[in-house]
Amino acid sequence: MYADEITHTLKNHGNEAAEAKRGQIVITRDDIANYIDYVENPDRQILSQTKQGLKALISGKQKDGYYVVVEEAQTKNNRLAFKTMYKVKGDIKESSLFKATADAENGERLAFSGYEPDAQRIPSLNDPIIPQNSQKVKELPPADLRKAIINAKDDKERLAIIENQKAGIRRNIDTKAIIDASSQSGRDMALIGRENLNGDIVKYVLESKKTIAVDKLDIQRARELKFKYPQDVRRTIGSDAITHVMNRHGANSILVKKSGQKAVSLDDIAKWQEYADNADLRAISKG
Repeated sequence: MYADEITHTLKNHGNEAAEAKRGQIVITRDDIANYIDYVENPDRQILSQTKQGLKALISGKQKDGYYVVVEEAQTKNNRLAFKTMYKVKGDIKESSLFKATADAENGERLAFSGYEPDAQRIPSLNDPIIPQNSQKVKELPPADLRKAIINAKDDKERLAIIENQKAGIRRNIDTKAIIDASSQSGRDMALIGRENLNGDIVKYVLESKKTIAVDKLDIQRARELKFKYPQDVRRTIGSDAITHVMNRHGANSILVKKSGQKAVSLDDIAKWQEYADNADLRAISKG
């Protein structure tokens, strides 16, 4: 953090009357002092680019309105540097800056010049939603992303981390759009693909109270289980099942706290097919 950026932030967003005219809330020194907490525990986060061609990490945190914090990836100096922050009245879910479908030209602009949200698209059910390097693409949690950028050995590795993060974010956005557009039951359910199921998608299914189809069950296994149409059995997971697992075996469950057994996470649930397909023990039970 540089003194110039603190001065810039307070000059542009530290006047209560001026911010009120913009529909924003004044930024204080205490707000700036707490920015690390907002960027490491954001409610929204996107990657953008400055006019100078530098990558920018933009984080949003809902708290009596919502904060927007901009950090610049200064790869030559091995720094992720604070650039500016401001605070907006209202719900972050309504912010065009952080909306998945925001258009870069019409989206909400940052008060600090040079930053624009990346344009996103809503895919159709026929679009390929798995990138060619899907096994490597992964959206990192905010704290892990910051550490990875800071600890990267050189500029090439830092840029690769940022591009991977952008690809992971876009893949999750595309997957969620497919889920929203899909039927919730039957043969019309869109298959999102096992490669696209991760903890973030499991959390989305839970919070949106949806059911998704991941892929199709192996025909031989479907026959063993006596399905009427074994060639078209979808492997699904819904919010009710996720809720049950987390209530019974999640970190906050009474069973886990009393027994000392390892808690099941959303990332664990996302890997259920892998564990089932490569099980050490398997049995078919009568329902």
